[in-house]
Amino acid sequence: MIRLRKVYYSYPGPGGHTLLALWNINLEILPGSFTSVIGPNNSGKSTLGRIMAGLLSPSEGQVFLEGLEIAQWDPTLLHKVIGLVFPSPDEQIVFPTVEDDLAFGLENLCLHPDQVKKKVIDILRFLEMEECLQFHIQHLSGGQKQKIAIAAMIARGLRYLILDDPTSFLDPESKSEVLALIQRIHQE
Repeated sequence: MIRLRKVYYSYPGPGGHTLLALWNINLEILPGSFTSVIGPNNSGKSTLGRIMAGLLSPSEGQVFLEGLEIAQWDPTLLHKVIGLVFPSPDEQIVFPTVEDDLAFGLENLCLHPDQVKKKVIDILRFLEMEECLQFHIQHLSGGQKQKIAIAAMIARGLRYLILDDPTSFLDPESKSEVLALIQRIHQE
């Protein structure tokens, strides 16, 4: 479970002032749930996601992941439990080919190279993108890149996945495909 208690977050603003992004957030997200946070631009949704993933610390309040305050988690263990997919896959994909990018997270789990190769192929089969194994990332569509970014997180065996506006840069067809993928992942 992810639980936020009286969470506030402020960004530094002009002239030494602070800009309040989150104010008194109390929230519980149960394991296995599918939760959406909606609101206008600049309402704090991305900030909230980064705080829940442990990428930002709240200015005030507490964030708990599975009963332990997130600040007390070992960062290496934390990133094996929860992950964040950014709105733009280009911020997340770091290797030039699909195979290398998907393999990276699996290699960090210290899997045998044969296991890594098999899992990469299984992931691409799940995505219905087997033909893309050797493709360079720059040759993929925005929707394909976002699928790879999501799949790279899922491959790590995370228990919690936060998606920060995963369809914001996509055309209508790609949006539908990415949303269908998210629903399939949740069902499985």
